[in-house]
Amino acid sequence: MNVLTSWKESWLEVAALRTKNGRLLGAAIQKKIKETYQILFKHWWFVALAVGALIISSSYQTTQLLTARSVRWSLFATIIFLLMGFLSARSSVNKKNYRYFVSYLLYLIGYVIALLIVIVLASLYASLRASSVPSTGRIIESVLLLFPFNYHIINHLGFDKLTAFFLDSAGFAYSAYISLFMFFWLDTTGRIKDFLRSLYNAGKMMVINFPFIIFVYLLFAVVFQALHVFTRFIPGSYITTAYIVFVVPALISIMSIFYSKKVHEQFNSYFPVTLVE
Repeated sequence: MNVLTSWKESWLEVAALRTKNGRLLGAAIQKKIKETYQILFKHWWFVALAVGALIISSSYQTTQLLTARSVRWSLFATIIFLLMGFLSARSSVNKKNYRYFVSYLLYLIGYVIALLIVIVLASLYASLRASSVPSTGRIIESVLLLFPFNYHIINHLGFDKLTAFFLDSAGFAYSAYISLFMFFWLDTTGRIKDFLRSLYNAGKMMVINFPFIIFVYLLFAVVFQALHVFTRFIPGSYITTAYIVFVVPALISIMSIFYSKKVHEQFNSYFPVTLVE
């Protein structure tokens, strides 16, 4: 598929959101978001509470050691919550009960490995470029390099804070690339070959449909910034909790609809079939 042609089609999809077809897509997205919330919070409300409690408590710790421990536990709880979010949002013929969720727990390993790969590569790039790029260039380059992998970078400008930010933030866990990877990954049998193929397909889907993904993540960046205004009145940890627990599942739902739609429309791009006469 020609990338420039696919980008044009992707921009046309964004423009078409105001048309009748766009409204139909919007209705499907609203339905998916509602279903995701119902399934996720019915089964995993206690994990959502744990995420909030751990994130908020980390901001009240008195020592660096306790803060580090709270951050690690909050990241672990967040990753579990998001895994359940992906499982709640993905299309499946199976009944989404506890047995369904437990049957996919081993996929958490691939989730974590994919996160580590992205974080290590981004941190390595940041370290290599930190000393050779002018200050303003670093800011621009970081946004161009990572967006929309993690738009939170705009709140942590400068490469001197990048590594700590990556390690202390759950942002990569629901980034565009990781979200697409997870939907590909969860639709496989869980083999190493499937893991590598999912990494590749996620990147390919991002490249082919980059304009639409930019639009979606810009939309949620605006939501994040709007919530950030409330930090003038309440601690930022409460805002982070609200965003991860209540807003991110909606983002995951949209990515689920997007993934299903694109796999259907561009099937041969991700699963090429060789016909044998």
